[in-house]
Amino acid sequence: MVQLFPEAVKRSRFSIRPGNGILPQGFADYLNVPWKRSENAIQFFKKELERVSKHLEAFAGRKMSPDDLNHAIIHFNKHRSLLKKIYDLRKAESPPVSGLDAFYVTMSGFILPKERHMRLMEQCLAEIEAAPAVNGHRVRLLISGGCVIDADLWKLIESCGALIVADDVNNGARSIWPNVAEGGDPLDALARAYIQRPCGFNSLISTRFAFIKERIVTHRVQGVIFAINKHCESEAFDYPQLEKKIREELKVATLLVETDYLNQTEPLRTRIEAFVEMLG
Repeated sequence: MVQLFPEAVKRSRFSIRPGNGILPQGFADYLNVPWKRSENAIQFFKKELERVSKHLEAFAGRKMSPDDLNHAIIHFNKHRSLLKKIYDLRKAESPPVSGLDAFYVTMSGFILPKERHMRLMEQCLAEIEAAPAVNGHRVRLLISGGCVIDADLWKLIESCGALIVADDVNNGARSIWPNVAEGGDPLDALARAYIQRPCGFNSLISTRFAFIKERIVTHRVQGVIFAINKHCESEAFDYPQLEKKIREELKVATLLVETDYLNQTEPLRTRIEAFVEMLG
């Protein structure tokens, strides 16, 4: 999967380009993420982080002090703050950045070292300020799903006359909210922050709806596309209730498309074009 994105991000209008410096993975471990948000679940997750950190210390041949972890937390929070600036730009009536551009910027952050990515994002933000607004779209959409990593799907949606101004996906907005608390017990802070990610496998419907509702309101979303991967049970189980609440409480239309990590997008075009036409 990683090898797909260096070439993909080169198609962005802005300067986020990983290049070819991807190294083979030298360390692997399995992290058990709890399915609940109770205090017991948080303490369990903290123990899991402690276990993995010990394995990582053995692999690296050095200890990680609380100061090391707190420094990393501050560093990653700064990285999130830059991504949030790009996301906030999409609230504008005529955003200076498309959903596809924001996708490329976010995805490249999973590949590049954070320091390099932050330098590129600062350059990217400067370019965005001087860039013309994205015009020609008829409707403002939010895309919701698990891991919607196929750039061709984002491109297809925006080629149909829509603009993706917000998202509710693991490789997008969910990955940068909330920040991790700084200055305390770093493993406890990490456990409490990461267990709050509004993903279908560990979140109540009310929590997920609140996350989506905020983005629908602040970004003036006119329609929601649920792009749910085949066999993703947690997202599929949440969909009927989420769709109903969005449609009935927020009066926002929705469309469900079944996707995969890589898609044959053209068969979806007619449905998406009809959805955009209905909204526009």
